[in-house]
Amino acid sequence: MADVHEIFIRPNGKIECIYTDDTRFLVDQASSVKIKRGSNVEPTEDGQWIADMSPVGGPLSPSFKLRADALAWETAYLNNYLAAGGHS
Repeated sequence: MADVHEIFIRPNGKIECIYTDDTRFLVDQASSVKIKRGSNVEPTEDGQWIADMSPVGGPLSPSFKLRADALAWETAYLNNYLAAGGHS
């Protein structure tokens, strides 16, 4: 199954999305690009994983045993953030 990527086109023509290798084509086609970090997924001292959403003014995620689960939470949070117009 292919990954699904949400791409938001704003009324002013600005395009926003979570950057992945699959969305690189947008960067290649754009006349002006600004890429910024939206979050950090890091290990905790006890071997769990958390997503720190502070770069977009968001919270810390719950702890996850698997990094993949923290990454999935991070992606869902960022897509909801972007769907709300980039506001927490």
